[in-house]
Amino acid sequence: MNIPSTDIKKTQTPSEQVAQMPDYLVQVMENIVVAAYCVDSDGKVVYANKAAHELFGYSVGELIGQDIVALVSKGCESYAQLVDDFDAGQTPNTGNTLETTGLKRDTTEFAVELMLLARAISPDMVTTWLVNDIGKRKKTEQAHKKNERAYRAIVETLPEAFMLMDPGLKIMVCNECVIDLLGYQNINELIGKNFFEILAPAEVDRAKISAEGILTSGAVATDEYMMMRKDGTFVSAELNISITSTRGGEARGLIVTARDITIRKQADRQLESRLDNLLRTQIGAVRTISKVIGMKDQYIADHQERVTRLACAIARELDFSEERVEEIRLVGILHDIGKLFVPIQILSKPGKLTEEEFQTIKGHVRSGYDAISVNGFPDSVINAVRQHHERLNGSGYPDGLEEEEITEEAKILAIADVVEAMSSRRPYRAGLGEEKALEEIEQNSGRLYDPDISVICMKLFHEKNFKFVKVREDI
Repeated sequence: MNIPSTDIKKTQTPSEQVAQMPDYLVQVMENIVVAAYCVDSDGKVVYANKAAHELFGYSVGELIGQDIVALVSKGCESYAQLVDDFDAGQTPNTGNTLETTGLKRDTTEFAVELMLLARAISPDMVTTWLVNDIGKRKKTEQAHKKNERAYRAIVETLPEAFMLMDPGLKIMVCNECVIDLLGYQNINELIGKNFFEILAPAEVDRAKISAEGILTSGAVATDEYMMMRKDGTFVSAELNISITSTRGGEARGLIVTARDITIRKQADRQLESRLDNLLRTQIGAVRTISKVIGMKDQYIADHQERVTRLACAIARELDFSEERVEEIRLVGILHDIGKLFVPIQILSKPGKLTEEEFQTIKGHVRSGYDAISVNGFPDSVINAVRQHHERLNGSGYPDGLEEEEITEEAKILAIADVVEAMSSRRPYRAGLGEEKALEEIEQNSGRLYDPDISVICMKLFHEKNFKFVKVREDI
């Protein structure tokens, strides 16, 4: 049997033997997804990581003192036989794998793959076994299937770039994935480099703040950074940064994993470009619709454009992003599109409407909602078109919504719509003027109209000299 080993001091307890393992090795083994065991010369478990306990269904600590033969080699009579069986594989070299049968705590049998690492971990440890559930093999990375010896084998099983750093954030350990990600020739080129040396210069200050916070609080952080390759080019990466500590809880550095997200970022940019193109297409279509409305009823077309200007001004006062302002613009242009389906005789009737005619007018909200809900507009736009005649006290239409049931976009449109409608001339009456319209908003603020938006609307007219002016086509 060609398995290097060291003598175990039989007087030492398992905890004493584990205490001699290097802290960094325990930390790494605790953070890998592969089940790892350290056993003495009799095959008794003196250390098992969290993954090992989970794999076999034991609570943490219950595996200590267990016979590894009973756990992973059904039908094998002794630990020596288990090692002999392993050596009797296709080649005598350690690092190969052995397929056998494991036994969970609930007596469930399952197929496992064993890998024996020859290198001794400490003077009082003999061997380290890695145990893989064969049923999950396809879900693990190829690196996990070809575990190498000792600590290097464990690190290389990780599917992503892995770096272990000291308290000064110098790289102590990394795997081949880091080399691939950053374009170095070998691991030795990276060992000893400071973490900030492999980041784009513009990212260093942000990374320093993040690292200091993690080392202080012990939190785990995931964020995107631009990393600098050996040739000076940059690569987008998602970094997961966590603290590594001693058994006493003292911070002793960081564990960093990195994943190349260049392709994802490119896809995000392409999607953003497509969405921008879609928005421009939608705005173009909306402008065309607005012109069609103007051909039917110029009052409605002018009303839509003036409402849009006031609504966008309110949105900017609310510090809406430009994206949300553009959505408000769409709502303003589209909010009365349903009136295309209302007979022109009713829309332009100079006298009082009958109840039936008034119900027909109110139906424009549902008609507009139905018309745009199948054309790819954002939900915020579609909902605001449906809700712009709703009121806080539930007296509005078509759904009688109240308070927070009404979207913020719809609340903005409700106020802009009322102010413009009352201010301007209509076929059946002269314009009442801006002051009369603002009086309506002030008197019913909090009852019909959102109080915060009401204040902003009045501020625009009284303090910022907002006026309804002649509109342009390129709204």
